[in-house]
Amino acid sequence: MNKTINISPSGSLRSFLVLLLTALWISPLVGESERVFAQNIDAEFDVIDLGDITFQQPVTATFKMKNRGSEFFLNQAKPFCGCTKVTYPKKNISKGENFTVEVTYDAESLGHFQKDVALISDQFEKPYYLTVKGNVVAYSAAKQGGSTVGDGNQAAILMGKMKLSRDNVEFADTYRGESLQEKIIITNMSQEPISPQIIFLPHYMTVQTTPNAIQPGKQGVMTFTLNANMLPRYGLNQFTVGINPNPGETHSKEREILVSAIKLPAIQYSESQRNRLPVLDLSSNIIELNKSLKGDVILMNTGKSNLQISTIQSYTPGLNITLNKTTLEPGETTVLKVKGVKKNLKDLKTQPRILILTNDPNNRKTVIDVKFKL
Repeated sequence: MNKTINISPSGSLRSFLVLLLTALWISPLVGESERVFAQNIDAEFDVIDLGDITFQQPVTATFKMKNRGSEFFLNQAKPFCGCTKVTYPKKNISKGENFTVEVTYDAESLGHFQKDVALISDQFEKPYYLTVKGNVVAYSAAKQGGSTVGDGNQAAILMGKMKLSRDNVEFADTYRGESLQEKIIITNMSQEPISPQIIFLPHYMTVQTTPNAIQPGKQGVMTFTLNANMLPRYGLNQFTVGINPNPGETHSKEREILVSAIKLPAIQYSESQRNRLPVLDLSSNIIELNKSLKGDVILMNTGKSNLQISTIQSYTPGLNITLNKTTLEPGETTVLKVKGVKKNLKDLKTQPRILILTNDPNNRKTVIDVKFKL
């Protein structure tokens, strides 16, 4: 037979309930006090500019840091590119302790780059980000006014009477109101002075060459200046310009430079929204195409609000991209599929990559490298 037992709230029971409720109220606060906030990490520099670096010559940036909060353990230092390697301490880092994180970048393409690394700990509310940036050239930059051709010139691009340090220009991250510059070094391979001229230039870009006339066997610098306010759309803006050794010469398809500029929208969140941000996570930052030139990568929203994928673009021709969903709820995944077109993948000027823009404030721009063998 079932029995019903009635318990009246005696004094001892009331005391027990008060203690229990007090413990339940205080326990979250104790856990919170043990949490380390990313802003309690001091870095001598969050961003290191490596300047001009040489193609396929790894360069290492050392970030000197100090923990000004509670002790923590770094679970991961996550690069967002397969060309970036990270060395970090795999031990508990005490309060007040100095430590270093080394980021090594091995350039696989010429032009401007900016690579991020996320420091992740179970005790962090959110990752702490480090950035390396710079410009990859085929050889050392020339001195203004022209310099003598050296042996390091061999990796440059030959265009008739000229050799160029690269045949593409990339403005990696641009915002409204910015004016950005990129440079190409030009070597005069002829026996006569040349005055290089850019044709088919869009209205939002200007070009200046120094010196105006480059003497035989000397080098000059061509500076491209971009007005980000005038870029026609957010995401990847791409166009081709022609370069002639002298004004009035007939244009040739063999003398063309690919120019890319990525315009990013400004994203602002209120204080209340910052506690419920979307977070884009990828299964990989590299897609390896198989023998059928097919590959894929999984996109996941590991945040606390809907992730909006606003833009997906390919930097190069020859990639067909499909994505079933552009809005991911928290915890939801989707698969980005890529199919290569063999005839269009030949003789590409730049590394095949895919650009993704989202409303994740820490990953507004994500770039996926695409690798294949023909």
